[in-house]
Amino acid sequence: MGTDVDRIIVFSVRIAVEAARRQALVASIRPLLEPTRVVPGCLACRLYEDFDDLNAFCIVFEWADRAALERFLRSDACKALLGAMEIGACRPEVRVDTIAEREGLEALAFIRGY
Repeated sequence: MGTDVDRIIVFSVRIAVEAARRQALVASIRPLLEPTRVVPGCLACRLYEDFDDLNAFCIVFEWADRAALERFLRSDACKALLGAMEIGACRPEVRVDTIAEREGLEALAFIRGY
């Protein structure tokens, strides 16, 4: 049912800020999105707002492999992300997750019997 992938790497950072720094955080992260999306090995780059805490954001990057993530972590774009992390009111939550298998709508249809 699932589709094997070449171990997609998901790098995510959750940053919570004081209300007065909210716009500064968005202004520092938003310019990273589009240029990062076209970097070789980047599968996705998205910025999410936390609806439970409107002053918290999560930026999620999906990379084709660990090497692509490591190239990003050494890049100037990552320096800008590190600067954005310093705006936070507390220590950011940073995660690197490895996905061995990814399923989509077909999994829902299979489980629901459609």
